[in-house]
Formats: sequence, C-alpha cells, structure tokens
Amino acid sequence: MKKFIIGLCVICMIFSQGVIAFAEVLVESENEPNDCMADADPFLVDNNYDDIWIYGIVSQSDKEDWYSLECDWSGQSLINLYTHDRDMDYDLYLYDNRGRCLASSNNGIGESEEIDYVYIQSGKIYYIKVEYVSGTEYKQPYDLRLSVRK
Repeated sequence: MKKFIIGLCVICMIFSQGVIAFAEVLVESENEPNDCMADADPFLVDNNYDDIWIYGIVSQSDKEDWYSLECDWSGQSLINLYTHDRDMDYDLYLYDNRGRCLASSNNGIGESEEIDYVYIQSGKIYYIKVEYVSGTEYKQPYDLRLSVRK
C-alpha cells in the first residue's frame, strides 16, 4: 500500500508539471538618475514578469527614487518596500499619470511600507516614489516589490 501511494504521488507530480505555469520573477537594480517622475525607471508587469523586485538606495544626498509601472492586466496592487537598516525611515507613494497621489505608506523608522489593494488599470502608467525621510547613511539597499494581482 505504501508503494502504491508513493507511486500515485509521483504520477501526480509528473502530470502536474505540464499543467501549472508560473511567470518569472524579475530582479533589477535601480538606474540613476531616477530622482523625479520624468526620469522614472520603467517596469512592465506582464505574463513574463508578474513579480518585480528592485534594489535601490535613497539617502541624505539622494532623497528620492522614482519608478513607472505599467501592467498588461487590471487588478489590485501589491507594492512593498522593505528596509534592512533598522535606523532608516523611508516612505512609499503611488501616483497616477497626472501626478495625483493615489496612496501612501508612512510607517516610521525601521518599518516596511506597503501599498495594497489600489486598483491598477491595464495599459495605464503609474508612478512609485521611494522617499528618504531620516536615518544615518544606508548600509544595505532597500527592496521594492511590484506586483498586480489578477
């Protein structure tokens, strides 16, 4: 009976390999200059890359990083900003293509930021701003995750 269950599990795993399809995760570093909306680093969420991770640095001398986001489908945003430096404070903002702030996250020193459940329309461009608020010079880059749930 044990061999039968193991064999059945192996067969299920083999058949499931062709049925489930996962998009790739894109991992990038920021490209300077990206210190204003007009110079935002562009990123596309599509069937090839539905989860994007960006590593960047903001500090006293480089206070803002901007990214543009476009998606091939409409859905709910999932934008996370993770800090690894416990004495740094960053804020996170989401803007539409007219420069209107749609959402923000301002959690405080050493805390991660999140913008979740903002409706993202297919084919429209949105802008994400990572802003330095306070802290000593960075020791590690921040991690910015961009994703749109279908």
